Amino acid sequence: MRDTLATLHGLELDGGHDLEHAYGRCNFVGLTPQARTLVVPGITSAVRDFLVDVGNADVSNLRLQSRVIRGTERESGTPMNVLFKGRSRTLGFAARHVFGTGDFDLFEPRRVAREDYDVLVTDRPVLDRGVGISRSILAVPHWLRQRVELHDNWPATLAGLSAHLRKELRRLLRQRNYHARIVCDMPAKLDFYERCLLPFLESRFGSGAVVPKRRTYQREADSSVLFKLYAGSEFLGASLLKHDFNTLFVGRTAFCSERAAPSEVLDFLCLVLAQRLSCRYLDLGLTRPHVEDGALAYKSKWGPHLVSSGSLKSSIRIRPLRASAATLGFLSRNGFIERQARRFVVRRLRIGSEPDANTLSEFAALAERVSLDRIIVGFSGDSSRAVTHGRVTSRALNVADDPIRAFLGLR
Repeated sequence: MRDTLATLHGLELDGGHDLEHAYGRCNFVGLTPQARTLVVPGITSAVRDFLVDVGNADVSNLRLQSRVIRGTERESGTPMNVLFKGRSRTLGFAARHVFGTGDFDLFEPRRVAREDYDVLVTDRPVLDRGVGISRSILAVPHWLRQRVELHDNWPATLAGLSAHLRKELRRLLRQRNYHARIVCDMPAKLDFYERCLLPFLESRFGSGAVVPKRRTYQREADSSVLFKLYAGSEFLGASLLKHDFNTLFVGRTAFCSERAAPSEVLDFLCLVLAQRLSCRYLDLGLTRPHVEDGALAYKSKWGPHLVSSGSLKSSIRIRPLRASAATLGFLSRNGFIERQARRFVVRRLRIGSEPDANTLSEFAALAERVSLDRIIVGFSGDSSRAVTHGRVTSRALNVADDPIRAFLGLR
């Protein structure tokens, strides 16, 4: 399967010594990228993501299970019991953020009344059937994408980056002779998988690593190119790239584990390549839907906007069951990103008092930084008072009857 990128086997992009020089050194002689864009009729991005999920199937990660998770909720400092039903891969992500820490224990569930649990977490609607269906939930997608929009010309695209990022890139480019090479042959891609990707994932994420099976990786690699980053003759790391319609997608990425990874340089050269291919977007890949996620925070420096992953998965469903101190503490620092009427929203509970101007400014800066459409803050009050500050809205809640229901009713 050959697309625009496959015709560029062996092409090198020179980082140069400044941002403008990097773009000028990448010259596609006689190539019209728009005319060679790969189109696969009948295969949407949602179906493609679903096939990747199926290919990554690991019985230990995908088997449905029930677990009781016990630990101490970070904000309140009180014990917390969470009932989980779903796949273990979902369990690890949800539990770390519900508790606000990775320090928790797992137990087999016993015959205990569900009222004894603070929160129920499931990743399929059928699994929480009959559990207070009238009570609202936090509905969180499994993955989101961060996508940078390019302008019609390189100077305009550069101008769209923050001044701080441009300064940092100039500093990095002056340090070493960075350049990248497009490689299309499968042996090189498999060598990257064995020698770089697997060790990188295991060293960085440990037991929480999402490791693709060899056959899954090979299927992804077959329709992608390997974009290898060098400093002089030294190989530093690489990404799988795919050119689909008007977007350059950054896929599996890894760096040589024994060296500091200049990930900004690799991302920058991906941006140069996307501009040369006349792409409208550079897709920086998948990220977990939580404002404390490391990948989400890192990629935010490029000024991307959030988009749905296109996956056919149902949402992760987080259902508070009782208004315990642990539950209220969890909701007060919650950073789960939800999809509401095509907007990306975070809801947070303010315990004790109305947020002041400084707090609203901090929330507004966070929303701007990670491209949220809205942060909604609910606080105790007797009226329907609402204050809007940038992308943040604070609203008084009448919590006399059911504080959880009042909070989850925020829209």
